[in-house]
Amino acid sequence: MPLPKTREEDLASKLNPRNYSNILPIIYQLKRRQDDEYVPTAFDRIVYASLAVGENSASAVFDTLSGSSFSRGSTITLSGTATYKLMNGATLLELKPAIKVTAQIDIGRSGPPDSLPAYQVECKATEINSSGVFSFVIPAEITQKLGLGIHYVHIDAHSPNNPPVRLTASGTTDNRRSFTITA
Repeated sequence: MPLPKTREEDLASKLNPRNYSNILPIIYQLKRRQDDEYVPTAFDRIVYASLAVGENSASAVFDTLSGSSFSRGSTITLSGTATYKLMNGATLLELKPAIKVTAQIDIGRSGPPDSLPAYQVECKATEINSSGVFSFVIPAEITQKLGLGIHYVHIDAHSPNNPPVRLTASGTTDNRRSFTITA
């Protein structure tokens, strides 16, 4: 009685050439590799880093306040430029617009009257264009609540994974602009 063939020998006999003894070592090697633990090859990882707004020649400028004197209940337009650089290691990839811009009205105010409430107004993403230029409005609801007299506004801009940066208000020493609310 002949010896029964193993599964591998049976597979080898069905393949050409008919001398399956030439193919049998390959089948055994593949069977051994099948049981080995599979370790996938490593892939290239690209790590991106974002610099802070205004860092490394990116823009951080609070250009314009639409006027200096406003009546209660009127709107105030703020504009400027805020960008950050997206890096891949040491290579500059591109200049990106700030992800968030916030106007701070009377925050950190010193001097009379100290009892004035502080307000924040966030710029919508649609109000920041692809080159980082923004223009947004302090709404009438907020200016209606402001007391008569001088108020101060400064703007903070954000980039991913970085603290907010105060935008430079040209011609000022404290990077804030002032405006007056009249009756």
